[in-house]
Amino acid sequence: MEPSRNAEPLADDPAGTAPNMADLVAFLNAEHGTTYRLTDRLLHGKRNVAGLYNAGGTRFIVKWSAGDQDLDRLADAVRLVDRLRSRWYPVPRYIARGLHAGGLYVVQTALPGAPVMRLNASLVSQLIALNEIQRDLAVSPSAAPWPARIADDVTNGGNGYCLLEPMRQHSPTTARLLELVQTLAADYRNVTTPTTDVVHCDFQQSNMLGLSGKISGVVDWEGTRAGDCAFDLVTLLFYAYDQETVRDALWDRVTELTDPAAVVLYLAHLIHRQVDWSIRHDKPAAIEYWLERAHLVLREIPDRTGCAVSAWP
Repeated sequence: MEPSRNAEPLADDPAGTAPNMADLVAFLNAEHGTTYRLTDRLLHGKRNVAGLYNAGGTRFIVKWSAGDQDLDRLADAVRLVDRLRSRWYPVPRYIARGLHAGGLYVVQTALPGAPVMRLNASLVSQLIALNEIQRDLAVSPSAAPWPARIADDVTNGGNGYCLLEPMRQHSPTTARLLELVQTLAADYRNVTTPTTDVVHCDFQQSNMLGLSGKISGVVDWEGTRAGDCAFDLVTLLFYAYDQETVRDALWDRVTELTDPAAVVLYLAHLIHRQVDWSIRHDKPAAIEYWLERAHLVLREIPDRTGCAVSAWP
């Protein structure tokens, strides 16, 4: 079994604090005057995601996220997703959202297909075409503009992700890795990139649905924001790095789409995000798996981008 992958903070519930989903559905029906019934408990093995049907037999997905969440921030994300859907991008429609049991819930339409287990050249071509649709559909944020936020997560730590102390304390190897990615973040934080693209922020295979050889949906958009859509293809590159048949195509596209120095910054962020998450939630074998992935990526950065990287470990 492949080691678990990090998800964006809105979708994660590692502490298992999700409410009883039947209770959540009852709350939804009372709050919104709906007639949902629960199916597919623990959808895709997640405590906080489940399938729903309404009285007409239409299928939906309900998701709950731990912690006090910003409904205004989620409303901004929904507006970006609506823009994508207007361009025939296969994204869900958000039906309802709100607060419940110390967290945030969303109800969205279900999309056809199953999670993509492995990429091939055709799927990557489709994903590159979808990524192109994300360009120039957003407005630059007024605070923490791209890519400063990406760099700040690495240098200062993020909110529930990209934490600093787990990597500092786990081992000398991970402490050194943190120093290395922080140096890269500091070196390239001022690189010039697009800032008006829609960025998914967790554009990896587990959030992509396929059907009959086609990408039938991209899900989990709650963390989306304005920035550089190349970040999404760099995310896909990082998580598909063991798939040699598509790795070169993704490298070629990301270095064409944005400044190679930005690619290095994005990879530093992704390495930090995944290794930190694995240290806190995975078994030792999975931690080693992602450390080896980090080693491979860092070793290839100079040849792929022309940017220097200190030796590690």
